[in-house]
Amino acid sequence: MAKTIPIIASSETANPAVGTTLDGDGMGCHAGGEKMLAAATAAGKSEVLAQYAKDYPVDPSAGPHDQPQSMCPAFGSLRVGLRMRRTATILSGSACCVYGLTFTSHFYGARRSVGYVPFNSESLVTGKLFEDIRESVYAEADPDKYDAIVIINLCVPTASGVPLQLLPKEINGVRIIGIDVPGFGVPTHAEAKDILAGAMLKYAREEIQAGPVQAPRTGVADKPTITLLGEMFPADPIIIGRMLEPMGLAAGPVVPTREWRELYAALDCTAVAAIHPFYTASIREFETAGRPVVGSAPVGHDGTEAWLQAIGQAATCHKLKLTWLKTPCWPRSKARSRKRRLRAALPSAATRDLSCWLPAYSWRVAQTCAMWAPLAHAHLGAPTTARGCKPKAFTSNTAPRLSKILVPSRNGSLTSPLAQRQWFKRPKS
Repeated sequence: MAKTIPIIASSETANPAVGTTLDGDGMGCHAGGEKMLAAATAAGKSEVLAQYAKDYPVDPSAGPHDQPQSMCPAFGSLRVGLRMRRTATILSGSACCVYGLTFTSHFYGARRSVGYVPFNSESLVTGKLFEDIRESVYAEADPDKYDAIVIINLCVPTASGVPLQLLPKEINGVRIIGIDVPGFGVPTHAEAKDILAGAMLKYAREEIQAGPVQAPRTGVADKPTITLLGEMFPADPIIIGRMLEPMGLAAGPVVPTREWRELYAALDCTAVAAIHPFYTASIREFETAGRPVVGSAPVGHDGTEAWLQAIGQAATCHKLKLTWLKTPCWPRSKARSRKRRLRAALPSAATRDLSCWLPAYSWRVAQTCAMWAPLAHAHLGAPTTARGCKPKAFTSNTAPRLSKILVPSRNGSLTSPLAQRQWFKRPKS
């Protein structure tokens, strides 16, 4: 005979003298965030946590549903380290956390191993965990393989006060960077990217101040550069560089970088464009190095013009170099912008001169059009006009792929050329 298990209120069974799994025993990630925060503060991590609270403020009255729900914040730092050449990453945390982070990192295409230093209650309490981390770092510090080794403390080691700052800063010529990225002190993985990027920039800045450093792989730029702060798609720096070119500037490295030497080039810039707003620690390092920082991003007609003006002023460009914003190359109104985009034939003009029509919309639209322009040209041949000329027939193969192209319509929205065939114009003979 089936029996129904009665639901008993927690107040009837709770024993305040005995801790439960839900309450947290202080030795695992299931402990409450407030308890782990108090334990980390008592263990000597108060300065680090106070800096995180200042850099990434969170509304104290916000409940769990008001906070952004995302993966473990440490994934942001892990991802930054895994994307860099000649950089090893070691995690120190609970096995379940490390499993989830490594699974997610390999799901995102990480083609390298992630180090892990296991621990138990005894090694955590006696301090043996720190000694194990130190031995692991010495074993991995091979200058022929790595430029840097990153050690990331997760929730439990941070709450227990494992002092990564006591590790040597360099072993056999390999840089050692230890950071704390607890889930109870960092809001999301986006801010965790800034924690590691800022730590690397600080290390690189101190190296530059100490003496000459190695040149970047791509060499030193012949123009003043603008460092781009924040992860972006590969085509974005190229398009931004095209907009900076008339001012005598060039797009510099993107931070977080893909190699340690790029950090030197990022610091050797004229100004910094903070495309993403949450890189607080990185901005602090650039300002310490004496580099002006310009916020926001080139989006929209008015926004792009204001952004370029701010970049020019920060880079102390001569006024004559800023006059190109007042020339016919720059659309002076949104109505004129639409006409200019209509005159720009997608297969040729979009890739030949993006600067003539790109800022009128946004460089994300331009990136999409430029990326698909060769495909459109290959299948459509010469563009046709809207006045009586029929475009080349679409094949069953072509239609699905061309449906991914987004072009501006007459009312300003983005549509597929399948619905706007008359926009492909035949060049004048």
